[in-house]
Order: sequence, then C-alpha cells, then structure tokens
Amino acid sequence: MSRNTAADSQLPLVGAHVAFIGVDLQITLRFSNNCVVRLESAFAISGAGDSQTIIDPGGDKARFVPVLKLHGELVEAAHINDNQLVLKFSNESVLVAGPDEDYESWSYTGPESTPTRVIAMPGGELAIWQSDEDV
Repeated sequence: MSRNTAADSQLPLVGAHVAFIGVDLQITLRFSNNCVVRLESAFAISGAGDSQTIIDPGGDKARFVPVLKLHGELVEAAHINDNQLVLKFSNESVLVAGPDEDYESWSYTGPESTPTRVIAMPGGELAIWQSDEDV
C-alpha cells in the first residue's frame, strides 16, 4: 500500500447500500460492498425538503434519527471535495463531514483486502493510503 497526498475525489460507494449503522462515541456506516465510513466529529445531514441537521456523534442521541434513516438506502454519489466527505443517498439525504480543528473527524476504508484508507486529520489535512490492488 502506498501513501498518497491527494485522493481521487470519487469513492467506490455508488450502488452500495447502508448495511449497518453503529453508534458509540462515533457513528459507523458499513456498506454492502464492505466499505466503511466512520464519523467522529460533528457533521451535517439533510433530507428531501428538510433543513440541515448538525449531528455530534458524542452528543444527544435523539438527534441521530436522520442518520438511522439511512439504513438500507443506496449511495447515489460519494466523493471527497477538498477535505469534506460528501455522500448522497437514494432517499435524497446528503451527508457532509468536514474537518475538525482538534480531532480526526471522519475516515473512509475501502473494500480491498489491503484497503484504501482516507482519514481527515486534525486541522483538515487528509492522510491517504491508496491500495495497490484493483477493486
């Protein structure tokens, strides 16, 4: 596996569905294609016609309903825009996770046996390890 300083902005999540949602001090989304997204800092989610909701994984669990509604939904778009992770779902929800000044805010792990990894580091820099395998 090689470490890169820049990532292809597209992630291989399109067409996969959210198979598992885990909640503790972070929110984990596991997809049907074995990719995993972990959200460790506050992020935004909005739905069709809904206003944007800011969700803090360590905060009030009652606010997690928009995330729980993602279970079973298909990913229609998935990319990294600068240091933001953007996921769009079949129920018209859009999840945007940006950087955190003090903590790792989000991470992506790909489906390869030696997986591609992207971690949003404190302050916004991305640490990226690209798999040497073809997906």
